[in-house]
Amino acid sequence: MSYRYGATIMKYFIGLLGTAWFVIFLSIALIRFSDGDSGAGIGFLFLSALGILAMIPYLMPEKESNAYYISSKGHYISPRNTLNKINECMHLVKTSRSSKVVEGRREMGLKCAYDLKDLENTGAYNTYPSASSYIAFFEKEAFLYVNELNSPKHFDLMEGREFEHYCAKLLKNNGFTNVEVTSTSGDFGVDVLAEKKGTTYAFQCKRQSSNVSNRAVQEIFSGKEFYKRDKGIVLTNQYFTKSAKETAERTDIELWDRKMLESMIKDTE
Repeated sequence: MSYRYGATIMKYFIGLLGTAWFVIFLSIALIRFSDGDSGAGIGFLFLSALGILAMIPYLMPEKESNAYYISSKGHYISPRNTLNKINECMHLVKTSRSSKVVEGRREMGLKCAYDLKDLENTGAYNTYPSASSYIAFFEKEAFLYVNELNSPKHFDLMEGREFEHYCAKLLKNNGFTNVEVTSTSGDFGVDVLAEKKGTTYAFQCKRQSSNVSNRAVQEIFSGKEFYKRDKGIVLTNQYFTKSAKETAERTDIELWDRKMLESMIKDTE
């Protein structure tokens, strides 16, 4: 692995040329002074000073923001840009209330942290703190943030569509197979389709701030028939009204309320 400045080859050429210029004219100036020709010596000394000006860009290192290293895989990596991405990901992981955003930033941050670790392992670049601390954050602490967002106290904050995808993931984690979130339009009241042990299911997922009415029961009953499913279930973060329970009993629809949802989450921990 090698270090690469962000400057062009021309800059180095000019720097080397300036060095040669300085050495040559300084030598001539010293010879002139030794010969007693002070006027010519001063002139050549002045010319040698011009070489120093050409040497300055060559002697000065590039700013860190323009510096790149080559990874073991041959990729150019800017530590400054990578650290900025890591800090941004860490901030979003800690502050975002969306599990999807947090998981995405966790993966991005972890990739950047491993890039820095790659540079560290070869001794080309050292981060402070060590890249290992960033890796530990995204592998452990960030994972806890994701779990926290998926806990009962956070599904109440989800948007409707986000809650549907959350329920689909929860069903997968509870042994359901062929889990599919339906389209937003023309779903006939069915949000998620799934199977388990040879039985097919149609789910309506209701993220609400109040109890679910019998309308949801009627919709899932119709949707179950349309998709030709064995069972229809309404899954919610709340509870059900009296009329919803009565309708469900008459139509053979299952009602999974908040307690059931929390139980499903607990079973996946």
